Amino acid sequence: MLETATNASGRILLDLMNGRPLYLRGEEDPVYLPLRVAPMPQLRSQWRNSLNRFNTLSVLWTALHLVEEDQRILISVAQEPEQTMRWYKEALELPAWQAIVNFTPPRGRRGERFDEARAACQDYCGADSFELFLLERGIATSHGQMPQRLRRLMVEMIDQRICPITVATATLTEGVNLPFDLIFLTSLKRTSWDPVEEEQIIAPLSTAEFRNLAGRAGRPGASRGIEGLTLVALPRQISTTATASRPIQRRQLATLSTEYDQLRDALVIEERDADSVPSPLAMLLELIWDRAHRLLQVSPDDFLNWLEATAPTTVSAAAGTGATDPRARLADAMDELDGLALAAVEELQQSDTAAMSRAQIEAHLKSVWERTFSATATAQEAWLEQAFIRRGSGVVTQLYPDRAERTRLYQFGFTPVIGRRFEGVATAILAEISKAVNYGTASPEERIDVFERIGDLIKDDRGYGFRVRRTDTDERLLDRWNDVLGWCLNEPDVTPPAPDQLRSWQRFVADNLEYRLGMALGAVVAQAWSLGAADPLAIPSLSDWKATTGLPWFGFWARELLRWGTHDPFIAFCLSQGLAKTRDEGANRRADFNRWLTSAEPAPEPDAFIDPQRFLEWQRSLARKATEDKPTAQFEPRRVCRRPQLLRGRGYDEQDDEQVFT
Repeated sequence: MLETATNASGRILLDLMNGRPLYLRGEEDPVYLPLRVAPMPQLRSQWRNSLNRFNTLSVLWTALHLVEEDQRILISVAQEPEQTMRWYKEALELPAWQAIVNFTPPRGRRGERFDEARAACQDYCGADSFELFLLERGIATSHGQMPQRLRRLMVEMIDQRICPITVATATLTEGVNLPFDLIFLTSLKRTSWDPVEEEQIIAPLSTAEFRNLAGRAGRPGASRGIEGLTLVALPRQISTTATASRPIQRRQLATLSTEYDQLRDALVIEERDADSVPSPLAMLLELIWDRAHRLLQVSPDDFLNWLEATAPTTVSAAAGTGATDPRARLADAMDELDGLALAAVEELQQSDTAAMSRAQIEAHLKSVWERTFSATATAQEAWLEQAFIRRGSGVVTQLYPDRAERTRLYQFGFTPVIGRRFEGVATAILAEISKAVNYGTASPEERIDVFERIGDLIKDDRGYGFRVRRTDTDERLLDRWNDVLGWCLNEPDVTPPAPDQLRSWQRFVADNLEYRLGMALGAVVAQAWSLGAADPLAIPSLSDWKATTGLPWFGFWARELLRWGTHDPFIAFCLSQGLAKTRDEGANRRADFNRWLTSAEPAPEPDAFIDPQRFLEWQRSLARKATEDKPTAQFEPRRVCRRPQLLRGRGYDEQDDEQVFT
């Protein structure tokens, strides 16, 4: 625990989180580590009136001093990262804070990588963004809504030890092995969105989230020490001097202490009950049984028969629409299970054209179950295995008996109920893609119009269409989603969001454009490939992609353009191949490619301007030209050092990232 206080240096209380304080033998007080850090300067009264702001700024003040000891530090933010970044920017603009920022961009190859990250940050977030301000001071940022290219570059800044401090949400540490010596938690609560109740919720940090985060500190092979520290920042006194705010902060102080104790108690209980591990699949089956019994009065003896034969749309006509009434939620749970069972059967049948008998289906589903975590975690619950097998058999024999339909639903990637609805709009999406034969020479506005027409086809569906939080900000973005699309694809002269609105725009892009619109485009293109390919399991190649799908090259690029944030496939290619650091740099190279193309092909068709094969040929021509332009090396007699004692040693320059003689 990092204890913070006004007009005092912080101190660290060592806690093994096992319910027993750590003491030195013969001492009465728990073990504290004093920090040799100057007290944080007095904050403005308005800032001190927020205990959360005081605590969060105390963490940054401490971190800025600890980096002098070559510590790599993660500040994990569980709530509203844009607010934390704004607080940090405003603090670092103060003279007393500026004086302790000791960051100099590296030189050499690492400096080039930093320059690229900085350029990408300005490109995707804006010159006035909090992210760029912090990056220029050696503080990397990362959150789930950040564009993928920028997120990868931020990870590189951390991994290459270029930025000593990182401010990030939990998405950074999930499944990523990053090197941190110290991890600070500014809160033990996290803000999230409940898609069922459609409201924002604030919930305690779970023990699994805490363990995952704590496991990143001092990981062997990733940081300097094997045992790192995870520090929960807690104020030990109120920060305000305002009479009206004191009672509020005292209650907040007591709440923070209680939350810490509750987390510690939960960790102790979890350690004691370590053998009791829930399985997601088992939980889904148990949820279906519980709701079928409570809502529909299905008896235990009838449950397996009911489960095998009942369609989700029979339970609720609102299945697959995101409805929140109990019957609709039961229907959606059944649809999720059907999607899993359908995928399990379809992946087997793709390699066999013969129809499977019921006995073969059940045997396959049994083998699938036996390889799942559920079989291990719920060995005592034999009925769960039977429920999975019976439902899977029912999916094939009763609910979706048409094998061709099952294949289409599998290719779409949605749950079956939603997939059936999507099938009706997939034809219209395919028609829009097929018409985009002039995309290569179209204007930016015309290109974005193509995406708008496709977006209009899906946006209103509650299953595969656009969805936002029920907040004024997000609902306004949904109303003007065309503007967000133009900003996402870098349409000229589009007004960008203000820094404090940036994350809301990024969230809309990630959730609705990259994911939902991208998934719809990908599903249609994948089906076109499968229908045209002699072997649907064959890996697509550039040479036969157009002939197999029957689509223009726009279909190949559409989803990638949403990921890279550009309307021009050439720019996406340049960014992916490292030929440009920003979208503007990629646009500046477009004229060179066009000249190369027209010289090689005097009257190219529009599709040639976005043909990935042409892009690769042009790239290879650059390498040949660089070789041809390189001056021929002149022969020079070999020099021999007559005084070898002058070559005293060979070292490594961390700053320039290169080997040097000393």
